Amino acid sequence: MNKCIYGLVQAPRQYYLLYREVYGHSGLQHLHTDEYVFVCYVSNVKGQPQLINEDLLINGKFLNMEFVPDKMRVYKSYSHPVAAMILIMYVDNNSIQHNCEELVQEFEKFVKMDGCINLQSEGELD
Repeated sequence: MNKCIYGLVQAPRQYYLLYREVYGHSGLQHLHTDEYVFVCYVSNVKGQPQLINEDLLINGKFLNMEFVPDKMRVYKSYSHPVAAMILIMYVDNNSIQHNCEELVQEFEKFVKMDGCINLQSEGELD
């Protein structure tokens, strides 16, 4: 059984396709320049439309990192207008860099509810 799962030539590709599908359903988008990097940018201001790449790159949403009042925030613990999460896959490990802990918790909750992947947080990178 182990040889069937881990010993096949297509096993890494199937692993990647499964993760890409689950991460895509969770709201992450893979970069076209590096398919092992997934990103999620979310507006942290209530009532604002979903962010697109043009907002971040052309309109400079990251350049304007003013404070958002508590009552207008989507994520209460983060005080700026753009919450971001970047997930990097390396072999069978994932690293998440973020500026909003609640965004990561939503992602982990979705993956757990999906049930296809068993993510385990193992702490800081060394």
